[in-house]
Amino acid sequence: MNHLARVYKLQGRHDQAAKLFEEILGERVKVLGFDDFDTLATANNLGLVYKALHRFPEAEELLQRTLSGREKLLGGDNPDTLVTANNLAFVYQAMGNTSKQRNYTIAHWRDSSGTLEKSIQSRS
Repeated sequence: MNHLARVYKLQGRHDQAAKLFEEILGERVKVLGFDDFDTLATANNLGLVYKALHRFPEAEELLQRTLSGREKLLGGDNPDTLVTANNLAFVYQAMGNTSKQRNYTIAHWRDSSGTLEKSIQSRS
């Protein structure tokens, strides 16, 4: 079912994707808990669908919770964690809250900036 929800999302059938992701998320939370890797992936996808549907408060809340779970499970510098932070920043941008978007993005990129800065400096 998760693959079907992703197909709906890719096709722009966001209402159908949201319903299916909500069902999948509910079941995964019951069986695996919210902080499970697959549950967090579904929550991230649902947050993106909420953004596409302009359901910004729901997207923000879900992506914040997902980010917190991914930070605990994977660490602040994991690519999946950073993708969720970026998705949350896009929600803030869509809401017109560019200062929160900017601050939030900078705060999360600093978690991995040691490697990023060293990589950029070595090319200079």
